[in-house]
Amino acid sequence: MKKYKEYEKEILSLVDELNFKQRNLYVDAKNILILGFDSEISNLRVTKSNVVIIDINPKKINLNNVKFINNDLNSSFPNLSIEFDLVVANFIMEYIQEKKIFLKNIIENLSKNGTLVIGLWFHNRILTQDLENKFRIFFNKVGFKIINIEVLMRDVNDPIFIPKVLFITLEREQ
Repeated sequence: MKKYKEYEKEILSLVDELNFKQRNLYVDAKNILILGFDSEISNLRVTKSNVVIIDINPKKINLNNVKFINNDLNSSFPNLSIEFDLVVANFIMEYIQEKKIFLKNIIENLSKNGTLVIGLWFHNRILTQDLENKFRIFFNKVGFKIINIEVLMRDVNDPIFIPKVLFITLEREQ
């Protein structure tokens, strides 16, 4: 925890970079589902899309196009009755106990040409070709194809702590 406080500025800039990379997806989507709400408010301000946020901790959001649903993402998803062309799951996968069930819930709510974006904390790790292949195999098994996978990082000149985010863009397997 000490390292997070020490490098808070760099970590927050990683979150800003992730949001910036996702911004065009927000602008282009008609219906957006955000799973676990944390830092996405800047992107919500640039979209006129219909947005549904599912999180266990209710938050007050003063935007007319945003609906908040209080729900534990480790349980089944509520009946949403619409399909989403963008699903955002930033910094939530670490808390999901049954990842395959979680991803199947996403597929049930994702339109045929929909996109899923995931941001994962990836501090001190290296994205080897072997690990990238494991990610591809895992996501393929649950119906997704990786479109892009990249590591966002900050150099803090600390050999013990390297702030990183793994940014994955996926689409449904056709």
